[in-house]
Amino acid sequence: MVRKLPTLIAAALCGLAATPAAGGSFAETPVSASLAWQSDCNAPVEPTLYLDDIESYNRSLVQFNAYVTHVKNYIQCIQNDGKADIDTLAAAVARGMQAQQNAAIKATEELRTELEVQRQLLR
Repeated sequence: MVRKLPTLIAAALCGLAATPAAGGSFAETPVSASLAWQSDCNAPVEPTLYLDDIESYNRSLVQFNAYVTHVKNYIQCIQNDGKADIDTLAAAVARGMQAQQNAAIKATEELRTELEVQRQLLR
């Protein structure tokens, strides 16, 4: 039975990993769907358009087109920020998960070793 213990522990850990659970936390901040993410990108300033005649319309159209370009760049910036943050958070969660799993496995292996030592002393 003692030799089967590492296999049972590994199976239990896999089972726990597959079980849906409430999220963990980052320091004191619980991970939940209610967290609000904010990009560091600066939104473009919407131009004020004045339309009095065809010339002002043409100027406004140029301003609008420039604004559309700024909005596209802003959206790209948001997407880049989001992807970078997702990658960073995923890496942080993975590191934390691995460290906690390793600690649990190490503690179990140490206890198994102690059990083996105690069994040898009984002979």
